[in-house]
Amino acid sequence: MSHLIPNLLSSYLLSPEEEEEGSKLTVTQTQVIQNQIAELTQQKLLLTPDTTNIQNYVQEESYLRGQIDSLSYLLTTSESLSDESINLNLAEASVATINP
Repeated sequence: MSHLIPNLLSSYLLSPEEEEEGSKLTVTQTQVIQNQIAELTQQKLLLTPDTTNIQNYVQEESYLRGQIDSLSYLLTTSESLSDESINLNLAEASVATINP
């Protein structure tokens, strides 16, 4: 069972099973995150540098890049857990076939 760790950022101590379960995304969650990435990427592509205020452009581009990277991390983590689960199921099926 997770426990709140008293600190400024409100983090939780999770078991490996809780961490894994919390990192798995549903199909709908994956689709929503992919849509968000697509929207943010479109915004990033539409940014045009303003030579009179290049700092504003750099800040906005960096902000969008950070959002895209964060969402991509969630997708990658979930996908890697799904891949591991598939590989584990295949290995278990192979062992069951060899040793009925």
